[in-house]
Amino acid sequence: MNKSEAFNGFAKWAFFGGEGVISQNRRVEQRKCIKFNHLVANCLIFYNVYAISEILQQLNQEGAKLDEQVVASLSPYMRHHINRFGQYQLDVTQSPPPLDYDIQIITSPKKKGKATGFVLPPSKKKTKPPRKKKKVARQMKLF
Repeated sequence: MNKSEAFNGFAKWAFFGGEGVISQNRRVEQRKCIKFNHLVANCLIFYNVYAISEILQQLNQEGAKLDEQVVASLSPYMRHHINRFGQYQLDVTQSPPPLDYDIQIITSPKKKGKATGFVLPPSKKKTKPPRKKKKVARQMKLF
């Protein structure tokens, strides 16, 4: 599943009124529902990223070594801890807590045997191999 599909699935899960069906016929109201849904989904994702970052930071402070592949497999689209139908009190005057971006992650060594240290290498896009042309046998119709 790619990132867009994962986000759309998460946003669909977060859209809980009317089983994901927008009942408005006016385009403006439909867009408003979609934007509000994305706002709620993004707020939940922000909370998940904050919680994951706090746990990773705590593990770093305890001396645990975080593997690049393990950290890469973490997803901000977790939802088992979220009660969609709960009652929440929001304090819109409270600003979000700061995130600590200095989490040390052990990266895997490069193919040449040189370690990259604690900086994640940029991801490279995988290219598909060129397709082989199929040989098609053509038959001629005889009279």
